[in-house]
Amino acid sequence: MSPTSTTVSPLFTRAAPTDDYRTLATVLAQQCTDISALRSLLTVTEPETAEQVVHALDVRTDLPIRILTALVAARPDLRASTGRLRALLFPTTTGCHRFARTIAALEHRPDMIDAEFVATSSFARHAGEADPEALMQALAGTFKCRPLTPDRLPTMQALLSARQQTAPDPFTDRAAALVARTVHTTLVQPLATARDGFIAWCAAGNGGLTRVAETLLDGLESSAGTPWGVAAAMAIVTTFQRQSPVPDGHAPALVEEWEAAWQANVTTPDGAVWEPHQRVLVTAYQLLTEHARTHAGTPITCWAIDTAGRTLLHAVADRLTGYQGLRPLDHFTDDAVLLAFARGLSKLRRDRIPDDLHLAGFMAAVKAARSKNSFIDTEQPIHIGIVVPTRGESARLESPTPSNPHGQDAARVKLAQLAWLTDTTPDAKVGLLFVDEDPTGESAQRLRQLLASNPPTPRISITIARYPYGTSTTTSEGNVEPAIQPASSPDNTAKGGAVLWGLTQLAGVGYPAIFYTDLDLTYPLDQAGLLLRSLATDPNVGAAIGSRRTPDAYGYYPASGPNRTSQLYQQAVAELLDLDHVTDPQAGFKAFPADLLREILPATRDRHLSFDTELLLLTRLAGRRIAETGVGALHRYVDGMVGTPRDYDTMLARVRQQAHDHHLDPERRPTPTLNHITSSGGITPASQISADTATRLTIRPAAPRQRPRT
Repeated sequence: MSPTSTTVSPLFTRAAPTDDYRTLATVLAQQCTDISALRSLLTVTEPETAEQVVHALDVRTDLPIRILTALVAARPDLRASTGRLRALLFPTTTGCHRFARTIAALEHRPDMIDAEFVATSSFARHAGEADPEALMQALAGTFKCRPLTPDRLPTMQALLSARQQTAPDPFTDRAAALVARTVHTTLVQPLATARDGFIAWCAAGNGGLTRVAETLLDGLESSAGTPWGVAAAMAIVTTFQRQSPVPDGHAPALVEEWEAAWQANVTTPDGAVWEPHQRVLVTAYQLLTEHARTHAGTPITCWAIDTAGRTLLHAVADRLTGYQGLRPLDHFTDDAVLLAFARGLSKLRRDRIPDDLHLAGFMAAVKAARSKNSFIDTEQPIHIGIVVPTRGESARLESPTPSNPHGQDAARVKLAQLAWLTDTTPDAKVGLLFVDEDPTGESAQRLRQLLASNPPTPRISITIARYPYGTSTTTSEGNVEPAIQPASSPDNTAKGGAVLWGLTQLAGVGYPAIFYTDLDLTYPLDQAGLLLRSLATDPNVGAAIGSRRTPDAYGYYPASGPNRTSQLYQQAVAELLDLDHVTDPQAGFKAFPADLLREILPATRDRHLSFDTELLLLTRLAGRRIAETGVGALHRYVDGMVGTPRDYDTMLARVRQQAHDHHLDPERRPTPTLNHITSSGGITPASQISADTATRLTIRPAAPRQRPRT
């Protein structure tokens, strides 16, 4: 009987077959060897005939494995047929009836697969012991799937995983190829197909912002390895798109302003077409320049204190992270090149703006964007603590007014910078510890009053502590940090005592990375991701410095370079402490891993303005590397300013003491710059001598590593 003839036979088309047809079906079941005909017999549905056919097949001992799988799938209660299928699958070992039934279901009835059994170690053990050729024959139809259906994929993956623990065989090779093709075609491809439309939808609702959407889809595609994985991934995308537009955080007017500038910057002034990544940069530069042109002031007032300027800077930075699928900062990896690009635009367009406010804003936006990229791309949860000393800072905590020209509204601006930085990483946790070491506690008291009305956020918590004069007090946005009790500590400290005490507290409450910065707004906290990336990139990094002096930094020196006073101080520090390769040891923006701080903080002795260099020295002595990353500092350089000579001379004396304390005796090593300063009567007289007579910094081999002594 041919397959064609059986498909049109009355045996299969009549609802109630006659006795002759029933007899014919039984005879075929007993004697037929044609696989197609035997399979057709299993499709008989009339109960009496079907029972006779199944009984006739069950007693046969010559059925091939492909028919046995179909028979067992149709009637898993047939012990004789199930036993023969088991024997074929396990010719040399004792197999399992349940495993045989699962293979039969995988081939013919995937809706009947015993998923609970597939997840057991028993299934994995029997899968590893089964004969590969028998598996290939039993699953011949499954291997013809292009790709596997979703109900078959988990079981095939379980089979493959179990058999990959043994030597490779033909089954493993074919199954691996089939699973890989299925994952790509059935699971990943729908996400890839929907990707462009989803990103375009995000861009349309957010003035072109796309980085977060791209990162979301990257993560979904990489995790879509199972039917339930892709279902969950597609559900996330669908729900995200259906329930609400992507939150932009910026006023619609800013979005419209960007779009207008974007359309206006298709070509250069001479008619050439901008390369797309350059066009994003040009649009950013133009908007920031237009704002700077109408908002005279300092970089801090223009880009931090002024709400409109800060909001514009953040809107530009968001678009620098990703705009309509373009990622200009991934395209231009060297910020020194971007600074040169901005200077070129300034010269081309003849933008003459006091204090180069437009360049300060452009570089601050670039650095903020890179910082946010690092937060978005970080796979581990972000949990950082930040120490901010606040002694005698009541005026700076207030908003600027004619009677308080130096006001910066500093605490609230820092909170706004952190809120923007973390708005796309909802699992980020940032703890701000403000430490007031003034006996009056005036700054701490005023800070509590100013922040009392701030709306809560689950990402940022605030602790305000008085050190070392009384009980700490706590206010919070969202997460409340435990109140910190001051420990006994030497009096007469100057900033260093407060910072070191704060670092000790945060290192003890579970923050993996701990920062410190000044209360003023020179270092925007929206650039914290730059330092965090330095710590995460290399586990041997023990300190990350937000440098103002690297080639890719901006905002500290005039075009002529560092002034003579600071240059001499830096050279003397390098000679005394073997910190030759550190360009900005006094930068007020540093980060450390908590494990290193717990090791070196007990060895610190300096509680004054020079405490930074001791921390760096102890980091080096602990065998850890010091990394510097260029920041966009909002520093206003005043021509002729040479720093505070009294502080430099006092700090240098303490640095010399640090060398003695940690067994780097300057009497035993050449210190030509220190000798030059000493013979001149201090840094200020030395800085007034002609630069031609200056001692150049000599890079020496580092001293042998020593562990910090506690």
